[in-house]
Amino acid sequence: MIHYAGARHSRSTAAFCLLILINIPIDCCHGPRVHGTDIDVKAAAVLHNLPASAQPDAREMSAAKVDLGRSLFYDRILSLDYSLSCGSCHRQQMAFSDGNTVSRGVDNEVGYRNAPTIINASVMQSLAWDGGSVTLEQQILKAIVNPVELNLDTLQLVRRLRDHGRYAEGFRAAFAEKSAISAANAASAIASFVRTISSANSPFDRYKRGDSAALSPAARHGQALFFSARTNCVACHSGFNFSDDQFHNTGLFFRYEDRGRFYVSEDYKDEAKFKTPTLRNIAHTAPYMHNGSKASLDEVLAHYNSGGVYHRNKDSLIKPLNLSPAEISDLKEFLLALSDDEVLHNPNYADPNKQ
Repeated sequence: MIHYAGARHSRSTAAFCLLILINIPIDCCHGPRVHGTDIDVKAAAVLHNLPASAQPDAREMSAAKVDLGRSLFYDRILSLDYSLSCGSCHRQQMAFSDGNTVSRGVDNEVGYRNAPTIINASVMQSLAWDGGSVTLEQQILKAIVNPVELNLDTLQLVRRLRDHGRYAEGFRAAFAEKSAISAANAASAIASFVRTISSANSPFDRYKRGDSAALSPAARHGQALFFSARTNCVACHSGFNFSDDQFHNTGLFFRYEDRGRFYVSEDYKDEAKFKTPTLRNIAHTAPYMHNGSKASLDEVLAHYNSGGVYHRNKDSLIKPLNLSPAEISDLKEFLLALSDDEVLHNPNYADPNKQ
């Protein structure tokens, strides 16, 4: 459960302290890595239509590391009671979200936030709704130790992996170290696998590459609305991943239970601000918003069309749009055209134990 559902500052601080104690490097994430033992990762990235900024650095990648990370991602050995894995809250058939309002951890503990998709995570500048993680490696370890997620301390994690015979060879192959099994290396391997999970072949992408039939007339009209000054959706949902990677208050509530970015910055100007989510694969990632409070895309569009409710930190960009029902319908058609169904069935992203 890579999303790190916890919103309580004390738990976030405790998890971060654990990461410092085990010396997790805080490096910037690189582009998506492509799974496979006999494939040139750079060429594969081009083949999958990723932008140049998202193409992988092959020097930091190996098939052994990705294979190990894929196995760990789906292994319930990472949770205290062996009931959950990363894949429990990031399900391939749901575009690596989980379909729940907020996720549940071990012992059915209720989380605080909705599980966002991890597709194209390698192009994200920060992770989690509050941006509390700089790298995937850091985010993964937070999820493992978080009491309302996998709730497994790093000492237990290492002990379990060392006692599990099949992982010894996998870690040695991936890291070429005598004592390769460590919490840091486990997180590094999982992060490498997650970086392979990429999506850039939606109807919108195909249309941009010259397939004029990829978008319906309604979706093309919706595209014009999306990029227009009238709606200004692109002010926040920009770039390849349709996210500015910044934090905004969108006027969901007058009072928020979750303080959002404030937990990281401790700046009251960040109170109840949350990271702009990607719009890619939005057809498969309901419910929406940081707390899953919008059950459908129709509810999301109705919220933005109304301009939301007052909050002292509400972004000035959030204002009534006054779109007609027909315009809202066309805008929805465009948003649905940002979904790439191939990622839902790509065998390279699936649980290797079920193939």
